Amino acid sequence: MTVLHPFNWLRKKGYDHRIRYSVHESMQSVREDIWRHWTSVPFGLTYRQLRANEQILESQVRLWIVIFWDDDVPVGIAQFQLFRLDARSFGGAAQQHGIFDRLEGQLKELLHRSVGLSKIWVLLCGDLYTTAPHAFWFLPEISLDRRWTYLMTAFKRVRQWVSEWVSPELMVIKDFSEGMLPSDDDRDDSGFHRIATDPNMVLDIDPSWRSLEDYMGALNSHYRRQASQVMLKSAGVHCEFLSRDASIRHSARLDALHEQVYERALIRYSAVPTGYFKLMSSQMTDLFGLRGYFYNGILVGFVSYFSDAESMQCQYLGMDYSIKNQIPLYQLMLYDVLEVAIQKGVKRIEYGRTASEIKSSLGAHPVSTFAMVKHRNVIKDQLIDLFVALMHPVEFKERHVYKTNGDGTPSITETRPE
Repeated sequence: MTVLHPFNWLRKKGYDHRIRYSVHESMQSVREDIWRHWTSVPFGLTYRQLRANEQILESQVRLWIVIFWDDDVPVGIAQFQLFRLDARSFGGAAQQHGIFDRLEGQLKELLHRSVGLSKIWVLLCGDLYTTAPHAFWFLPEISLDRRWTYLMTAFKRVRQWVSEWVSPELMVIKDFSEGMLPSDDDRDDSGFHRIATDPNMVLDIDPSWRSLEDYMGALNSHYRRQASQVMLKSAGVHCEFLSRDASIRHSARLDALHEQVYERALIRYSAVPTGYFKLMSSQMTDLFGLRGYFYNGILVGFVSYFSDAESMQCQYLGMDYSIKNQIPLYQLMLYDVLEVAIQKGVKRIEYGRTASEIKSSLGAHPVSTFAMVKHRNVIKDQLIDLFVALMHPVEFKERHVYKTNGDGTPSITETRPE
């Protein structure tokens, strides 16, 4: 049963009015016209995608939406998800990446035995299945300290709600950028630990590009030659859009290819449910895309993404690792997605967090992202400080791939965050 619960938050930090918010257990209780107040709400917080997440992911996560009001005007929105970590959540990649062996052993020992992250419930402000600032969104005039007050209030209420059947041990705010929340010194002493995560790799698309050839023409000789080698070695791969019918036909193969990637991930929060890709393709036909890669007539890889007029956000991919020594499939996917983005006329591609150096060699630049974590148990929460000390963004050498002018500046305009 869907219930709407309005609550008033008493005056805090000198505010001379009362804050009202509403918690929605189902998207069916949220009027779609509310979203019309926010024309720039990011992917992951759009009404249709939240509805799709709710229906497709119901076997994996529970979803709540919190809307913040100033009088009768909605001024902010936050997405909360409840899921369970299990024994598979840590450790897939250590065998493939020797430099992580010792670190992973320390993390697993600390987390599983001391902090106890095996088979626990997590209350997340954010989207478990994407890498982007999908946790919350506020009107620009809402101050940072007021945003923090809103979010802490929402955490308290949603946690009270879910405690009727489970008791979340860990609370997390996932994937926000600098300037979206107060700094450590400016926010209330709520006990949340701030963690710098691996950056989101973003490639800005020059408006003069009309084809992949235009992009390659902007590269310096070294990286143009690198791109050409990828194309040459991948000549036997056929790339195509996977339609709704094709995603249904290849559904089992898509799941199996994604599982290969998932098993190799260093940290695995939660596997997507069976049939996820065909369901998203069916329900989000104009926003969700699938590119399939066929070798000798067999589907050997895919990449999924969301796109609108502004940006393309890569989501999941799948690969057959048995052919990784035969063709540079991963690099081909990155170039292919770039070609699609140019054809769509979007301004940027958000490639996500993994393989930062490879993505940098295409021209992507890092955008810093953060998370906040708090454990319910006071003693275990203190141990998270040790965990934070061990966690730091992966170090990589950022590449400069474009031709330069006589003064050494790039020959194309790169839009960097302030």
